[in-house]
Amino acid sequence: MDALRQQFSMQRIRSFVDRAADRLDDPHPLLNPALVTDGVDAFLDFLKVDGSLLRTKDQQLALRPVLADHLKPLGLDADGRLSSYRVHRFENPVTVDPRFNGGAPSFTRNRVPLYGPAGYLAGGDLAASVQADFELRDGELRDIQNHQEWILAFS
Repeated sequence: MDALRQQFSMQRIRSFVDRAADRLDDPHPLLNPALVTDGVDAFLDFLKVDGSLLRTKDQQLALRPVLADHLKPLGLDADGRLSSYRVHRFENPVTVDPRFNGGAPSFTRNRVPLYGPAGYLAGGDLAASVQADFELRDGELRDIQNHQEWILAFS
């Protein structure tokens, strides 16, 4: 919910939730397994109903064949409810999971939240020091350097 509120007004989210709840016949549509991501946007997958994807950001219908190769279900817990998702813009696996680091994007391998090393780099620390302090692999450090603006804006 916090990630949605960073981009949208509560009125817009409420409108989306109400429509999605009716469409999915689920009082908690943001936790529904029909919520999928391409790593950039979240979509409600109505495949079983009419083959459409609804982009949560602006309620636009999306072309499933264009996105099909990139869509991933959000992580689900034992009850089939949302628990985490993978952010696909990074070379190394990055997960957003509310069970770790307050839901901040983190490397899946070691649960290091990206905002820590990104903040240190933005503050002027040397890349080698940041890499050693956070025990990052070379590719993970490159991911942070390449996406530092996005990481700091997300955090």
